[in-house]
Amino acid sequence: MDSLDVNKNMKTKLADLAQYRVSICVSHLSKSYDTSTVIQDMNFSVFAGESLAIIGPSGCGKSTLLYLLSGLDIPNGGTISYEIQENFSSLNDVSNRYASLETSDHKHTHTHLKACNKTSDSSHLNKCAGGENCINSKSGILHNIHSFLEVYGRKPRISYVMQDYGLFPWKNAQENLALPLMLLDIPRDIQKNAIKEMLYELGLEGISFKYPNELSGGQRQRLALGRALISSPEILLLDEPLSSVDAITREHLQGLLLQLWTKHAFTCVLVTHSVSEAICLGKNIMVMGKSKVEQSNNSQLVTMIDNPCFGDENMKNTNAYMALSQFVSQTLAKSH
Repeated sequence: MDSLDVNKNMKTKLADLAQYRVSICVSHLSKSYDTSTVIQDMNFSVFAGESLAIIGPSGCGKSTLLYLLSGLDIPNGGTISYEIQENFSSLNDVSNRYASLETSDHKHTHTHLKACNKTSDSSHLNKCAGGENCINSKSGILHNIHSFLEVYGRKPRISYVMQDYGLFPWKNAQENLALPLMLLDIPRDIQKNAIKEMLYELGLEGISFKYPNELSGGQRQRLALGRALISSPEILLLDEPLSSVDAITREHLQGLLLQLWTKHAFTCVLVTHSVSEAICLGKNIMVMGKSKVEQSNNSQLVTMIDNPCFGDENMKNTNAYMALSQFVSQTLAKSH
């Protein structure tokens, strides 16, 4: 293979890591285990490049929902579709960050989820021309929506950080970071640049050769985030990502998560048991109730709340934060 073929192959591999904006649309989603119904006829959407914080009582199906969104489990009914709005194109490209190859920049727009407080139903769902489920314009999403797979020829990359981080104990920090890039067959020199940059971004430069059991809880959490982000995912799923760290570390990591979201602009869905954390990290907040098959419309109670405090560094000192915190807590109490 000559140098031209090698360069072409490298560009092809890097093109596979181009990152695009993608929306998530969940329609009539249901999941049961034996005789236990965990999720019942659920409908919601997450706009491209936005974050959704999910909070709810234990056993309401929060983690199950993340498993379904990630593709690690299969629903018994309903659909999960990954969609792009017309005029959406490449958001960024790892070749631009790691290999200095020329890429073009594109402007993107996205709509805001309007504040609502309602039981999940299907009245807002229509069929797009391509047959994909989408939200109509009255609910805030544009009609010009297309399947991600149809437009880009692949499914969106989804990274999932589990509660226990999922780090391989027999691999050191840089080896854990390298794994997603190895699976994508990215050239080794590009891997090295990506790992070096990610360790720097996360403040982990000095732990490259340390193993997970040699790291603090905060370092393990940052490493898990780095491994999730190094392959430029379109969607990041987080299952109680900060539940096992102390309060000071948690607040620091919340700030880091917001910085990473702002820089990488992935669509984010996170599960938490903390009202404060939901308000800090969720541009929108979804309060899940337990599935109640006996309800007249057979739908699961889902309350969507717009978060006007999102992005405000001093939010905890505002009346808006106090009011929102109280409202989310009250809604959570009613969801049991």
